[in-house]
Amino acid sequence: MARSPLCWPLAILLVLCFSAELCKSARLTTILDDNKDASNDLTNDEIDSILGTVSDTAEATNDIVRRFLNTAVGAYPPSPAPPSPAPPAPLDDTLYIDFVNMPAHGAKGTEKPKKPLVWFDDTDFYTSQLKGYKPLQLVARPKRANCTTRQCQKCLGAWKASAKQDTVSVFFKDPVQISKIYIKQLLNPGVAVVQLLKWKFPPEGSTLPRFRGAVVLNQTSDNTTCGGTLTVDVPSDISGIFLKPHKRGSAEKPKPSAVAATAVGGISVTVIRPPGVDDEYGPWIEDITFDGRALYPADPDIYDDYRLYDPISANA
Repeated sequence: MARSPLCWPLAILLVLCFSAELCKSARLTTILDDNKDASNDLTNDEIDSILGTVSDTAEATNDIVRRFLNTAVGAYPPSPAPPSPAPPAPLDDTLYIDFVNMPAHGAKGTEKPKKPLVWFDDTDFYTSQLKGYKPLQLVARPKRANCTTRQCQKCLGAWKASAKQDTVSVFFKDPVQISKIYIKQLLNPGVAVVQLLKWKFPPEGSTLPRFRGAVVLNQTSDNTTCGGTLTVDVPSDISGIFLKPHKRGSAEKPKPSAVAATAVGGISVTVIRPPGVDDEYGPWIEDITFDGRALYPADPDIYDDYRLYDPISANA
């Protein structure tokens, strides 16, 4: 239905009239508050009546204006939009960094010059330390030998177990808390035991009994298919993933004590080798990766490719 050309002027006039009445009522209330002597001539009932009229008038005015504008101009001004939420607090990389599907940082060296612990970013990592079938294949970033097209086959980019070495260990540069472990088994799957290694500062790659922590997997057979991934869920009471680290802590002394007790420096994986098999049997492990968080990281940049939360988008 077409609107009369007088609708807008009438609407404005009506709003002004009721606004004037509201101003009068509000002014009367102010006078009563500011001039107590003048209000002494009024009884309590009369004052309550005046104040009630102010409230009723405001509600009635709002309702009448709403109905009039809906009829006359087809709209009523909406309430203002709520304020935008405050941006999230910046991520504190000095306290911890959440990561997903991240390989460990180092493993024992097997080549000359032989090192007890070789890191993925050592200057001689690719030139002299990384060799086929050895533990360092599990921490290479990137791998020189890609096993993607060699599932269920031998591959230089995997670690191969043998009669002399049925356990492989990988280590972290910083104390970490692990919630999940993913073990990609290339050929002849056979993971038996997965054990956490306690954090020691500075990290030395030790697997001595006093550094062995919780066993998070212990089985006598492995039904993972070749090329498949065995997922190990670490219970939260063991991982400590929901504990709050203190800012006054450090990699040398994580705090509080509950966080320190759950801080991990690496893991060991022991495999099953059936009787009578030769060294070429393996089992062969292509990758070991982790979900969790690094505590008090010395170099946050080494986690950039595996962050659960991007610090740029989180603070955009």
